[in-house]
Amino acid sequence: MESSSKPGWLRRVQEQSWEPEILISGIVLFALFQMPERIDAFSDYLELNGHFMFSNGTINEVLASIIKVSLYWLMIGFSLHLFLRSV
Repeated sequence: MESSSKPGWLRRVQEQSWEPEILISGIVLFALFQMPERIDAFSDYLELNGHFMFSNGTINEVLASIIKVSLYWLMIGFSLHLFLRSV
């Protein structure tokens, strides 16, 4: 299909799709920066009440570490995406 046969509103949506994408990425990145404190609180909760859920006492440390590492990877990815998309 030729680009001239596309409606004008569709071309505008395609050209301006980066604006809401940057906005959503920024909001998600802001929320991700709030999460490490919540993960620490979750880890403390599991340390106090983990023996009811898990037989092994160190599972809460492993679980919190895995969640934090994945969270930091998401932060790096969204920061990189936001930077590269804004350029």
